[in-house]
Amino acid sequence: MRKIKNKNRATDFFSYNKLWQHILKNMNKPISTDVNLLKTPTFVSPINENSIRIAQDLADTLMYNWVQGRVSCSLSANQIGERESIIVVCEKIGGNIITMFNPQIKEKREEMDYWEDNMCRPQMLFKNQRAYEVLVGFQDARGHSQRAWFSGKLAGIIQQEIDNLNGILPEERALVCMECGERPKKQSMMQR
Repeated sequence: MRKIKNKNRATDFFSYNKLWQHILKNMNKPISTDVNLLKTPTFVSPINENSIRIAQDLADTLMYNWVQGRVSCSLSANQIGERESIIVVCEKIGGNIITMFNPQIKEKREEMDYWEDNMCRPQMLFKNQRAYEVLVGFQDARGHSQRAWFSGKLAGIIQQEIDNLNGILPEERALVCMECGERPKKQSMMQR
């Protein structure tokens, strides 16, 4: 039996690191800070190829920002310039991403004060009063209706993203707004 020698399987055009950076760069959608766009409520999203693409763009953009050291646990479609009612959230940085089409708060329990930031409002923190527990109705990627309870910080994050979809800016709901200056950026995975 003849041995096949495989010399240098690495690509000639990119080193592994540059290839990764190229892939990640193309996954990223710019985060909108345009007030007029953000104040416009989104519309109910039919589950089709376009909405699935938007959901994937949201997840990819969220992942790209994690890799670059920007800490965020959620995004809504209007934050990347899309008009459909879609959010992605995760329980922890780098954790499983939950995609929700047409999310709505069905029930709320207990109020809590909650400090939050928003990728569309860099260098700002907002203190809001949010429900500690929420029942959210939404559709999954197959168009099936789902209902789930969320609590704590995750409940606050979901409420914030639903506000984004409804065209409510963080500063409009905030009890306190605080400018926090340039946030320290976590070390990017590409720099490790």
